[in-house]
Amino acid sequence: MDLADRHRVTVTWAPNFAFGLLAEQSDRFAGRTWDLSPMRLVMNAGEVVVASAARRFLHTLKPFGLPQDVMHPGWGMSETCSVVTDTVLPAEPVPDEGTFVSCGRPYPGFAMRIVDEQGTLLTEGEAGRFQVRGTSVTGGYHDNPEANAEAFTEDGWFDTGDLAYLRDGELYITGRAKDVIIVNGVNHYSHEIEACVEELPYVERSFTAAVAVRSDPSSPTDELALFLHLTEEATAEALREIAGKVTREIGVSPAFMVPVGRDAIPKTEIGKIQRTRLRKSFEAGTFDEEIRRTQLLLGSAATVPDWFLRPVWQRAERPEVRTTPAGRHTLVLTGADPWVRRLAERLADRLRSGGGLCTVVDEGTAYARLDAAHHRVRPTEEADHAELLRRLEADRRPVDAVLHLDGLRDSRDPETAPQDTTDARELLALARALAARPGRRRPVDLVYVTAGAQAVRPGDRPSPAHAMAGALLKSLTEEFGWLRGTHLDLPPDDGTDPTALLAAEATVTVNGAEVAYRDGHRYVRRLAALPDTPPRAEPATRDGFTLLTGGLGGVGTEIATHLLRTPGTRLLITGRTPESEAEGLSRLRELGEVRYARADVTDERQVRAAVDAAGEAWGAPLTSVLHLAGTLEERPVGELDAATWSRALAAKTRGAWTLHRLTADRPVTSFVTFSSVNGFFGGAMNAAYAAANAYLDALARYRRSLGLPAQSLAWSMWRERGMSRGYGLTALTEARGYRLLDVPAALRSFDLARTLDEPHLLIGADRTAPWVRSHVVAPVRQTRRLTARVGLEDGTDLGALYRAAADAARATGLRDEVWTLCSAGTTAHSDSTETGEELRRLESRVAEVWRGVLGRDRVGRDDNFFDLGGNSLLLVTARTAVNRAFGTDLSVVDLFAHPTVRDLARHLSATRAGSPTVAEQPARQETGGLDRAKEQAQRQRAARARRSARHGKDRGRA
Repeated sequence: MDLADRHRVTVTWAPNFAFGLLAEQSDRFAGRTWDLSPMRLVMNAGEVVVASAARRFLHTLKPFGLPQDVMHPGWGMSETCSVVTDTVLPAEPVPDEGTFVSCGRPYPGFAMRIVDEQGTLLTEGEAGRFQVRGTSVTGGYHDNPEANAEAFTEDGWFDTGDLAYLRDGELYITGRAKDVIIVNGVNHYSHEIEACVEELPYVERSFTAAVAVRSDPSSPTDELALFLHLTEEATAEALREIAGKVTREIGVSPAFMVPVGRDAIPKTEIGKIQRTRLRKSFEAGTFDEEIRRTQLLLGSAATVPDWFLRPVWQRAERPEVRTTPAGRHTLVLTGADPWVRRLAERLADRLRSGGGLCTVVDEGTAYARLDAAHHRVRPTEEADHAELLRRLEADRRPVDAVLHLDGLRDSRDPETAPQDTTDARELLALARALAARPGRRRPVDLVYVTAGAQAVRPGDRPSPAHAMAGALLKSLTEEFGWLRGTHLDLPPDDGTDPTALLAAEATVTVNGAEVAYRDGHRYVRRLAALPDTPPRAEPATRDGFTLLTGGLGGVGTEIATHLLRTPGTRLLITGRTPESEAEGLSRLRELGEVRYARADVTDERQVRAAVDAAGEAWGAPLTSVLHLAGTLEERPVGELDAATWSRALAAKTRGAWTLHRLTADRPVTSFVTFSSVNGFFGGAMNAAYAAANAYLDALARYRRSLGLPAQSLAWSMWRERGMSRGYGLTALTEARGYRLLDVPAALRSFDLARTLDEPHLLIGADRTAPWVRSHVVAPVRQTRRLTARVGLEDGTDLGALYRAAADAARATGLRDEVWTLCSAGTTAHSDSTETGEELRRLESRVAEVWRGVLGRDRVGRDDNFFDLGGNSLLLVTARTAVNRAFGTDLSVVDLFAHPTVRDLARHLSATRAGSPTVAEQPARQETGGLDRAKEQAQRQRAARARRSARHGKDRGRA
């Protein structure tokens, strides 16, 4: 379009798929000043024309002056000297238009007809084989009599290989009869694909069929379905090898892999595969079950991956009361609640009696030092906390631990609003002050204490405001290596004195943990997979309309488009953008009933007015809510001032509370918010974003406790959609365990999640990744105790050893099922002594590097980087330090994959042993995209040449 504007182009052409691609990229047209008004002809030819794709192109470029009557569907091929029919496509659908698009009437000197398989002429409206003749039709293929005999009839008509019908003298192409598959305008021959596949030993020859199909009639191009019979049971490895070979050597990827029995491949009496019958059977759904099995086997995009996790509370052992180290200084923040102040004084007495130091900090109207162990601050003012820390340093009472008790006040104040963010702002002010301390920062343990703020048992009513503070705490520990944090939730108003419990928990801070006490038991918050048969939710009613906030963002547009594919869907989209500037809105309106209202989701009056107007216009009630609006402020906590913090939270938190209030007098059947995995895990550089999403997660449970519908879907990251567009650290994100979700898989996950009766689901967290796995509920493992160790010489009879061990176990009264004989590895031989010493030196050096990066006095060989307080920011520092120490070029992903000292040392050893040193490595010339494309084309030509020689392919065909 840049070229069309620059050169004032009047005529252009492309295959149908290209127009669809342009329309899909309409969000990139912002700011363009194209003038496309000179355009007079846009030819659409080269493959079957799909009206919806062509019209989306016209409508998308209408604001740039593109005339709406320039699209000309046409038909032609090389054998007819290009296009020989065309007509004008109406910009809007016309009555009785049908599925297929007219390609117009023939040009002068050109004739066309439709015949059946026997060559009998068919009447208008009957579909059959499309044949042509005329002055522009080729006289034949050079030096290829076999091809000529196949393509030309005895009376001189050329068989195009297309299927079509005529109506009012105009041509309607319906598909291909010839063995050519046209994907994105490129021809691929069925016999070439089949020959490529049958080179593999486990594919039975002559029972492979490459067929052009369309799983969706509105699809702008063909798809490749590969039917094949395997000599052994289909495995994921075999199918991936087949698909990869076709992609590499042919240049097209199979959309469908269909392993079938021999009798499922239809053939003529002379053994020719009937691909047309296969296509019709495919499109009729005959092979749906085979396709489903294959997709499940491959875990392909057409299935829903097993990437759903749900938060659960797991019973845990109560901590042993430890003696407070002498001189350990604990800061206790109380707020203004008198009961909390009294609790703080009791706790201070207990800590001091154990040999520790304790300073109690109350709420006041300004900072004040009452004495060395008693201060007052304004809890949300960073300056007051900074002055407090400065005075404590001056008193030689640096902080080792913090007990933040101000969250207890809310459990004693039932009027506290769930949207109040005071606690999170207090925590943020304290953290910023701690981070701004001069000099080397001492490690600090921070315990944030609430009561009844977590939904541990059925019926518990959580606090969304406290959930924000808990997620902020996790983010702080991710960002600051010197800070360890725990959110401790006490039972609500159970009448017991929690002093002893607080003193015990203050000495066993587990980084990033969420701990709760109920009925005398201790619980920790973990993640669990969905059960084999998850509970299902009641389907939402469809007789009203859906309110969608954030519906014009990247993810919102995909969700809106997806919802509108269901007939009868009505969408009310709200946003702050003026309707005249709302990109993508016209395309959504082509798909269904869409209203747009300019309304700030945080303004209840504006949102109510928009909903009332939509209800009056449609004569239907609001029945479902989808809240996608949000803001990402990616910056370190040190730059997260109060104004930025509030701005980052507003759309998600205040917007969600507005929608909650809005639906109080409207009986909606579905209330879904889009959250993020950061709400559970926290995130360095994303503290406000994590807090806002944790609020949504808790609000869903809060609504459930009131008997209202609610679900929070916490996503990892949609690939190149919404906030992830252009994100530069996707490799780091995936290594962390947050999968990048392709749009089709994400939409299928959305559909499945809405059918589940789960208030809070994480989608896209890979529980095989070390970071995610460390949060997942693990089965209880049997504890085994070493009772004996035996050294063996080479050639020892292991059977005799087992019998001797069994006799010894029985002699001591042990049952066979309670003992086991395990190999503990081999003793290093003399020739491997040097290798063992080298590994130990590497482990020692890696541990030294980690101690410097993490600020730890000791790091063991099996310690996990993240368990020691490492996070994504520190990992980048660690990578630089490791590469500098060892002269390597490891990536962040390498360190993610080898998170312990032992693992990383072995990886370093293998890397150094398996590759030459930097000085020895030959210079590598960087190749550009054109060079890589040339290399791929050469590989494909070489593969074709091998197959031609082997299978005697026709030569010389034009």
